[in-house]
Amino acid sequence: MLFTGDKSFWSQARIPDVTLEFEESILQILPSGSFLFFAAALVLYYWQHPARIRRSKLLWVKLCVSLCLIVIEAVGLALRCLSSDYTEFTYPAAALDLIAALFIAAVVYIEHRHAIRTSALLGLYLAIGVLIDGTKTHSYFVRKMAASGSVAALAAATRLILLVLEEIPKDSLLVDPKIRSNSGGEVTSGFFTRTFFLFLRPMLNIGYRGLLSIDDLGNLGPEFSSEYLFSRLSRHWPPHKQSKKHSLFVACCAAWKWAILIIIIPRLCVIGLTFAQPFVMYAVIGSVDQPSMSDEKSGGLVLATIAAFGGAAVCRAATTHMKNQLIVRMRGALFSHMSAKSYRLKLSEAKKQTAITLMSADFESIVTGFPDLIEIPFSLLESGLGMYFLSYFIKAICLIIFIPLVITTVLGFIFGKHMSPALKYWNQNIETRLAKTSRVLSQLPAIKSLGLGPKIRQYLQYLRVVETAASRRYRIIQVCSLGSAVMVDMMTPVIVITAALFLDIFGEKLSAELVYPILGIVSLVQDPLARLVKLYPSAVSMLGCFERIQEFLCQEENIDPRVTGRIAVPQCSDLSTSRTASEFGGSHTSTLLRFENASLAPPGVQDPVLSAVDFSIFEGSITAMFGPTSSGKTILSHGLLGEADIVEGKLYIDETVTSIAICGQQTWLSNVTIRDCIVGAFDYEPTWFNIVLAYCKLLEDLQGLPGGEMYVIGSDGVGLSGGQRQRIGIARAVYAIYGGVRVIVFDDIFSALDRGTALDILVGLCGNQGLLREWNCTVVLSSYLPECLDIADSILLLDGNGHVSYESCSQAGEVRMQVEELLRGGFLGHQEPGGKEGNKQTAEKASCPSATPNEAVKRVQESRHRGDSKLYLLWIDAVGRLALSLWMLLVLLMSIGEAFSPIYIRLWTELFPADRFYLIGYALVSASSAFFGAICLLWLFLSLAPRASNGLHGQLTSSVTRATLGFLSTTDAGSILNRYSQDMELLSKSLPSAAYATFYCLFTTIIQTGAILSGATYMTAILPVMLFAIWLVQRYYLRTSRQLRLLDIESHAPLVTALRESATGLVYIRSFACQQHCFAQFLRLLDRSQRPFYFLLCAQALLSLVLDLIASSVGIVLAIVSLYVRNSSSQNAAGLAFLNLISLGTSFNRTVLRWTGLEISIGSLSRLRDFVNNTPTETRKETVPLPENWPHAGRVDLRNVVARYSVGKEDNQPSALQDVSIQIQPGKKVGVMGRTGSGKSSLLYSLLGFLEYKGTIEIDGVDLSTAQPDELRSRIITISQDVVELDGTIRDNLLPFDKTWGEKKDTALDENEREKKRVESDTKDQIARETLVRLGIWDSLHSKGGLDALLDNAGYSHGDKQLFCIARAVVRRRLTGSKLVLVDEATASVDSRRDQIVREMMVEYFRGCTIIVVAHREETIADSNVTLHMASGKIERVENFENWQG
Repeated sequence: MLFTGDKSFWSQARIPDVTLEFEESILQILPSGSFLFFAAALVLYYWQHPARIRRSKLLWVKLCVSLCLIVIEAVGLALRCLSSDYTEFTYPAAALDLIAALFIAAVVYIEHRHAIRTSALLGLYLAIGVLIDGTKTHSYFVRKMAASGSVAALAAATRLILLVLEEIPKDSLLVDPKIRSNSGGEVTSGFFTRTFFLFLRPMLNIGYRGLLSIDDLGNLGPEFSSEYLFSRLSRHWPPHKQSKKHSLFVACCAAWKWAILIIIIPRLCVIGLTFAQPFVMYAVIGSVDQPSMSDEKSGGLVLATIAAFGGAAVCRAATTHMKNQLIVRMRGALFSHMSAKSYRLKLSEAKKQTAITLMSADFESIVTGFPDLIEIPFSLLESGLGMYFLSYFIKAICLIIFIPLVITTVLGFIFGKHMSPALKYWNQNIETRLAKTSRVLSQLPAIKSLGLGPKIRQYLQYLRVVETAASRRYRIIQVCSLGSAVMVDMMTPVIVITAALFLDIFGEKLSAELVYPILGIVSLVQDPLARLVKLYPSAVSMLGCFERIQEFLCQEENIDPRVTGRIAVPQCSDLSTSRTASEFGGSHTSTLLRFENASLAPPGVQDPVLSAVDFSIFEGSITAMFGPTSSGKTILSHGLLGEADIVEGKLYIDETVTSIAICGQQTWLSNVTIRDCIVGAFDYEPTWFNIVLAYCKLLEDLQGLPGGEMYVIGSDGVGLSGGQRQRIGIARAVYAIYGGVRVIVFDDIFSALDRGTALDILVGLCGNQGLLREWNCTVVLSSYLPECLDIADSILLLDGNGHVSYESCSQAGEVRMQVEELLRGGFLGHQEPGGKEGNKQTAEKASCPSATPNEAVKRVQESRHRGDSKLYLLWIDAVGRLALSLWMLLVLLMSIGEAFSPIYIRLWTELFPADRFYLIGYALVSASSAFFGAICLLWLFLSLAPRASNGLHGQLTSSVTRATLGFLSTTDAGSILNRYSQDMELLSKSLPSAAYATFYCLFTTIIQTGAILSGATYMTAILPVMLFAIWLVQRYYLRTSRQLRLLDIESHAPLVTALRESATGLVYIRSFACQQHCFAQFLRLLDRSQRPFYFLLCAQALLSLVLDLIASSVGIVLAIVSLYVRNSSSQNAAGLAFLNLISLGTSFNRTVLRWTGLEISIGSLSRLRDFVNNTPTETRKETVPLPENWPHAGRVDLRNVVARYSVGKEDNQPSALQDVSIQIQPGKKVGVMGRTGSGKSSLLYSLLGFLEYKGTIEIDGVDLSTAQPDELRSRIITISQDVVELDGTIRDNLLPFDKTWGEKKDTALDENEREKKRVESDTKDQIARETLVRLGIWDSLHSKGGLDALLDNAGYSHGDKQLFCIARAVVRRRLTGSKLVLVDEATASVDSRRDQIVREMMVEYFRGCTIIVVAHREETIADSNVTLHMASGKIERVENFENWQG
């Protein structure tokens, strides 16, 4: 039986619900028709893809349920056709429902077979169908149509069953095992499992109960694979488009255009539902004082409240989740492209390590800026809609909104114009700081040995202060932007109320029924208006960061100057016919490399180092290269690799040579196991691996290392001795033979080895029966060993003047004679190397508790799981407790002012509704709130935040520079650098704004909640329930989210390490042609890093959803209480409550988002605190100042010394020195020899205060246990084998103790004092120049500024740099008069002629000093008074030492 008006679309007659025609057209035809259109496209799309899911019982159950639905809809159609109660839409609606049921079955089948999860289309339509069928059931039963009602109820139940079935994951049914292993969790979840983030339950449970690891997180699926993201962006950003402005940003948008466009749907739903809230509020307020209100209308209003507030919460969460997915896709694509680019850079650009900054500082701006860019059109739409709906209440006065709209647009444009370059300038300074910090970290142990720890600490802190100063411009613009947003937010309601009041919109007095809906709409308008001020500058800054990434990706790449092709053998050349094929060890002789009048120069330098180079290298030959220090041997080696510039002439390389193995003077090693380091990009073959170890004399060393070949060597091989590093580099080059490499370049590889070991390796590899001979390898060998003449097929002689001479060894000609003569004269290398190699104490370091790299910075503590409120004190103390308290008081006043505005309106409307004078008070409240907000922002960003960030950076730097040698030797430098990059950026960029927003939103939310609860007397009952619910949520959520944040930060560290290693080892990576292998490793690390990053965003979205739903539940309860409990509230109180409720959900969301942002930064504080507390440092509790001229004699006494590298648990750690007792008289020279691990370097380290020891060590009567370590080292002259290069000029490096940073010049000195300082400075400069001249490394500085030349521009070779370090020690000795000198084989890469000069200088300038020398060669200690032979930490024997006691 139809009601009156059922055959019209909208009836004026009173009926229980909507008309039947409205129901059939809007609730049946519209959704069914839409589903048919999209379902057809979906079926066609999946039909073109292969089946991914195998058939199973689940499929048949789904099809059976679908068939039941078809039958039910067919019965429903028949019943409607037989019924006399119908409208003009009845038959089309029923028919479309039947067709839609058929399409549901088709979609169910095609999706089950071809899609790994249920589409949003099917899940959403089934859910809507359940609601529609429920509505139809009610409608039919009300109209006495029982049969149709029963069918509709049955259809609703069937759809619900099918919906539940679609939620069952299909990961176990996947056909492809690769996809199956990368799936699970969200990847195969149903629509509602994804919508309500139910896939996070396993992770949240693990995090709540215990410690969470990356392996506990679900997989992201193929669509988030870094390899897939890389290729997708590559397709949309081809090379011919890369030069266009903003082309990278456009390519990202094009690559994921559908992911961007799909955001529109839930975002429009958010707008619609949000703007429905004031009208729901209007209806509820209007019904509060109506005693005759029907239950049906009240129920309808409650359902409308649920839909408006709850629906907005769900759609908002869906929007956020889609944005997060888009950011994760861009992260994977951009990071992978930056990594791929890093292997193609020029060496000079690679050293800048720009990608590390781009991955941290710049991408953080993209994370916030890209969602802001998406929000701009929606904010404009919300402003326009707000204006339109406002006209419903205040007519044409709504145009007054144009005033703040124009203001925000103009301000946003102005701020955006200046913010992007300001942020770019800041990020460039961050890049500079990180590059220089990375350089310091790689040399830190050697720097500390010189006593420069305090100076480096000052330098690193100075870099931070400079960067902070560079950020001031950006911070000022940020303050102006945020302050303008606050002003617009506060004053927009005042402008609207003022206009409505003076144009008599309210009539004679304010009406609660009218003013609160107006303010409700205004609150919806003022939020997008305030956002526009911030969104545009943020989006423009994001575009600037995209431009910086694009500039990096479009940098000029390294161009291999070699000409590749088949090299023809010259017909008339002695070089090609001088030897037969059999003499080269092969069945035929072909030319692999040929120089034709080539001039070689370092990359980026126009003046050639070598000129008119003309020779060929033949297959299977061994070419020995000789030349004095700085003659260009390394340049020639790099030229063979394509890493030097060919200024003139040609260098031809045979097309069969696709890679060249290299081992240089400074061996590049990754922070991996010894096996992985040697095997590299090739497959592991145990037999060949052991052969290589035997030939490179590594088997004995591996036996003494924990884990043997699985020992992790640390950053740059810091956990190994110099000889071990060199031999592992040789082994890597030899192992490459297994991968098909047949050309090997050895550049001075024996400098760190003793003669016996060097000869064994040389003969074993290159002798007549050598391994490389057997494999017909082509070898270019640079060395000081005379024996190379005997095993070489040809000789190269570099005379040091840019000329290269070539000669075949079959002709004992002039070149060989010159080489022999120069070797005898000591001009090409060391004449009599001997002794046992060894540089650093390896076995003892390996036994430290932190032997696993990065363990010390990844200690899992209880605070990781449960948190620690004391963390906030770390930042509070850095800011200053009093200053922060005053600042929080201002934030509270600002929040009170904002929240009091609607309360003021309530008081105004209740007490003096007709008095317009109270408008002044309303305006003053808002203006004062805006004023307090501006002061808060100004004080925070320009004073408190810089002070805190510099202070926290100082704490980190202090711990790093005071860390023990064992810690630095076993901790990944990339992990420490990550603390200087990502952690410090979070503390400087994210923490201040997060702290401001968190406190502001928290105070505002508390006040708004109180206002809502005051809206109805019975609402106070919900307060405990709401607080308990929030407490449960945060307790359950926070334990996991805190760990996710730490996992996110920690998983970022390997990416930093990978980029750092690719920059330092670029020559090796390209020569071995293992770019693809390294890139694949980076993609694996990136995939692992993506997981905590993504799940952290998901957890934040889930928390926002839950809190939104809690806020919605408050609104629902408010509506129920106001409508059903009479006299529980007045219109005024209910209006104020609803007005606050409209913004409460937003406030909750903002509070949570800012709080989570604060927690991310707090995670960095946690890592900082753990690092500071857990890093073993050299700080001693009780120290006394050293005497002024100490050490004045150089007497050294060790009595019963037992020394260890580790601190604590001494009984479980072997000793580096065992019961050593020795007395060294003043003025004696003592040589120390022994194999690796014998204790040589440990003896020196004990004297330098690096080791914890028992017993007594005294120098000139001073017990070293009472000396401050840095002061101790600064008083001792130390010459290390590790080259120390500081940032700055030649003068800064020679006189590092005189260099200061950030200190103002003392202008208070009188003329005499200034003249005295000038004379002192000139004297030091004269000493520095004399020393450089004596060592033969001054001439190259003349044209470059002398002592003012930058060290990086000096053009020094590795040998020159060793001489420069010796010059630093000589200058230090001449200035201080110290009588104790420690030397660790400082001339390994210096030819014998210059070595003789060094020894003469040491005799002259170190006369009267006690000199202790760790020697690899006997000639180094030939003039020693005493020689100590050490083994296993003990003094095994002593030669010619009269006063030795032990």
